[in-house]
Amino acid sequence: KKTDGADLRKLHMDDLEKILIDLRVDREEISRLPRWDRVKTIYRLVTESVGRGEKNVYAKYVRRIKPSLEEHEKKLMASINDVFAGMLAAITTKKPNYAREVVENPTVLPGKETKGKEVSAVQERIQEVEEKKQALAM
Repeated sequence: KKTDGADLRKLHMDDLEKILIDLRVDREEISRLPRWDRVKTIYRLVTESVGRGEKNVYAKYVRRIKPSLEEHEKKLMASINDVFAGMLAAITTKKPNYAREVVENPTVLPGKETKGKEVSAVQERIQEVEEKKQALAM
């Protein structure tokens, strides 16, 4: 159970009103809000504020901050690049059973914990493919 006082549901209506005023909500609007709408509004305003990187004295009331679409795309692309780098390394390596080794131990993927021969092999293969593309274009 939470013991940090971050449970807005337990606050009195006056306390909720004070927080909303501090968050620059109009008093007239506050007076029209029932209890649970006040709680939801505080959660929403504080979470949005902290999500924008602003400092907020009510940060203890933050709910889960959803990652932006850009952040989600970055993580997705990094994940995809790891997969393709592993696939390229697996098909270009001269090491027998490399694909099985990658499946059993994904840390051998290039760009992960072991950077070395696998990464240089991938880079060499990429260079070879680029050179072949250029030769065919002529």
